Amino acid sequence: MARREATELEEEQRRASVARQLGCTPGRLVGLDPELLDLIERRLVELEDRAAVDELTGALRRAAGLAALEREVRRARRLGDSHLALAFIDVDHLKLLNDTEGHVAGDALLRELARLLRRRLRAYDLVVRWGGDEFLCCLPGADREAALGALMDIAHELRARTGQGFTVGVAELGETDDVAQLVARADADLYLTRSIARRGIGAGLDRWRLRRQNRHGRSAHSPAYATPTRGPRSTLSGTGRKPSSST
Repeated sequence: MARREATELEEEQRRASVARQLGCTPGRLVGLDPELLDLIERRLVELEDRAAVDELTGALRRAAGLAALEREVRRARRLGDSHLALAFIDVDHLKLLNDTEGHVAGDALLRELARLLRRRLRAYDLVVRWGGDEFLCCLPGADREAALGALMDIAHELRARTGQGFTVGVAELGETDDVAQLVARADADLYLTRSIARRGIGAGLDRWRLRRQNRHGRSAHSPAYATPTRGPRSTLSGTGRKPSSST
């Protein structure tokens, strides 16, 4: 009797969950064949996963990325993680590339950048397509200098492969930051970097950042950054996180 009641309660909860996603009342699903309910559930999960992922780049879409970033910030607060860095990336001259070589070339550049981000960052780092030529990368456990070093390495590899580059700004989570404030500070750092580069001292800025990074004894490839500090966690398949097995 108790087992039957538990089974009925489980079915009721499943109907309620499916009904919320379908936008109908649970009563409309009463009497539905259990196998058909299973099929609907699986299909809804597939659609949710697809909606979360940018088709062109494989990165998380903005809404899904924001939700994931909020979870990472809450996790950092809960566990007392000392560092969490957010990188704001803006692809350089994408509009010019689209205008001169066509959108196929621009799309190929965005795909290559997303591929490099997923390959060079860690399994649990977030990669989010924020806008047309903008990406966010969340690096839990990394400080600002380590994140800068990692993204600079990726920028150099992208330029070597494609002849194109990107500008990046980085902010480290502060004690009172919410997600909006963290994104805004990373965005402001990006525009500061771009402003300095436009005055013709971009290479000097790179060297200054590297010297500062080395002076603090931190490296994008140091064990503190490169080695996962937590076990694998379940994520949406095909999202802007690399699979834990690493490609």
